[in-house]
Formats: sequence, C-alpha cells, structure tokens
Amino acid sequence: HALAAPQHATVLIKCPNLEMGRGQRVALMGPNGSGKTTLLRTIVGDHPAVRGQVRLGHKVAINYYAQAHEGLQMDATVFDEIRRIKPLIKETEARTLLGRFLFSGDDVFKRVGDLSGGERSRVALAQLTLMAGNLLVLDEPTHHLDINAREAPEVVLNEYNGSILFVS
Repeated sequence: HALAAPQHATVLIKCPNLEMGRGQRVALMGPNGSGKTTLLRTIVGDHPAVRGQVRLGHKVAINYYAQAHEGLQMDATVFDEIRRIKPLIKETEARTLLGRFLFSGDDVFKRVGDLSGGERSRVALAQLTLMAGNLLVLDEPTHHLDINAREAPEVVLNEYNGSILFVS
C-alpha cells in the first residue's frame, strides 16, 4: 500500500500498514523537499490522499504545529494568543506557562508580528500545551529555535501524555 498526495508526483510513503499506538512518539526524518510536510498535512486532513488512506482512531484529537505558524494572529500579543486558546486562564497561570517557554516580564505583551521566528515557534508550542488533543503532530518544531530555546519545549513535550508524531 502507498500514500500519495496531489502535490507530489511520487509516493510519499510505502508500507502495507503504518500504525501508531496510544502514547507513542514517532520521529519522521528525511531531506528537505522529500514530502514530510505534505505527509503530515495529509495525515491531519489538510490535503486529500490521492492514493491510499489515512484512518484515525475514533477518539483521536489532533493538535497540529505548522512549520509556518499559520494559526498565529500577528496583531495579537503573546498573552492574547494564550487567552485565545484558553479564554478563562488566570494571568498568573498564563505567565507561568509563558515563562516555561522563555517569555518573562513585558515580553508577554509583545505583538506576535514583532517576534522572531523562534519566538513565534515558542508561542505556537505554548498554545499546543493548552489544547485538548491526544495526538501532537509537529512539523519541524525546533526549526527556528536556538540551542537554549530548544530545551523549554523538550521539557514540556516530555511531560505530554498523548502521542507525538514529529518531523525533522
């Protein structure tokens, strides 16, 4: 069996059955341009499969981290982006969470559009920790992060109880 998407003339993956169980962490690695992002977008339902199929368990709820941070609102503040996901979050709880992702003091009131790529990555990862899904699909989550900033998401992801599909 093979899985292919319209953007690729070639097959994205060949295997009779690719299954991921509850609580598993799977890393998919390959060279740039090999179709990893297209595969993830097909799995999460953003792209239709033109060959093969994706079947999710009936209680699977996906939280998707897009490499380009398309879900972030550029005019919002870092704090607003956390409140957008969890509107009733207490300020102290939001600041504690953001502190784990290296935002402190007035940094939480910076406009997302003014942040670096690494800072936007940290905002998007912080948002994911507030969502109720049980499968994290992460597309190059450390791409824009410097060495020091990579440790914060690692700690939080190690505490995550659900499954993780990670592309690098």
